[in-house]
Amino acid sequence: MQRDLPCWYELSWQDKPSALILKIHKDFIENQQPLPPDSPLIKLLEKDFELDDYNSNFSEDVGFGNVFKNRGEDERGFVVFKAEIPQVKRVSERKCPNCKGSKYDTDLDRECLYCEGTGKKIYIDWKPAHTLSASLTILTTYLSTLEKETSSKLPQLLTLETITQHDMHGGEFWGTIGLRFHNYLKIQTEESISQIVVPPMKNAYQKMLGASSSSLSGYRFSVLQWKNGALCINCPGDACGINPQHDAEYSIEHGHGYKFDCHNGDTPMQQITLIAGLAALHDCARKEMK
Repeated sequence: MQRDLPCWYELSWQDKPSALILKIHKDFIENQQPLPPDSPLIKLLEKDFELDDYNSNFSEDVGFGNVFKNRGEDERGFVVFKAEIPQVKRVSERKCPNCKGSKYDTDLDRECLYCEGTGKKIYIDWKPAHTLSASLTILTTYLSTLEKETSSKLPQLLTLETITQHDMHGGEFWGTIGLRFHNYLKIQTEESISQIVVPPMKNAYQKMLGASSSSLSGYRFSVLQWKNGALCINCPGDACGINPQHDAEYSIEHGHGYKFDCHNGDTPMQQITLIAGLAALHDCARKEMK
């Protein structure tokens, strides 16, 4: 993105309650046909992940199971949709198979790690995470083509597209850091970006997986600021994070916008965690430009 384009959508972060917010300019909605509910991609995701029906009517709630709630139009002409971060770690009524319900691991002489001291079997309810991730996949596919520029006076700062698949790399995404966003990043430090990005990532991760505040210290949430504003963000996983694309060096060196992608994003939880941090960083960049 070597020139400013009028903004057609934004991603924002909300701390309490933790939520991703998608804002789509009314001009884009009027000019761009949404993917119909019977499109192959929607039907494939519905079947693969056993999701509830998809709603594409932007005057209502949208997404699988209406996960993005319509909050009306803001003063800048954007229709606002909010999706709360889901809880995916659940405690069942069955006894923990490791400690047999005692809450204590006699072999390790400590609280049972498998049930986190609950005495109950803990499991992951994947559907809420897949519902949010798959809805983002449909919505970012819809938003990926700009056929007619909007009347917004704001520049587009960030674009992204996501995938939702089973198994390895099934929660990855890619996109573009816009020209103005890149200029904002160039004058920041690793510390200043970390203070913006890491708390929302921890918030999202904790909401989904129920990790205690103290245990989060053992997970990797970090930011690496390369020269000339190139950005890397990492979250828990096997070298999981976002980085500039391998061919982005020229754009970075010459101060243009540049493309980024995700590495080892295997789960929707990792995807949502990284997007939470990126959305919060986008919010701060937008505020600086007012």
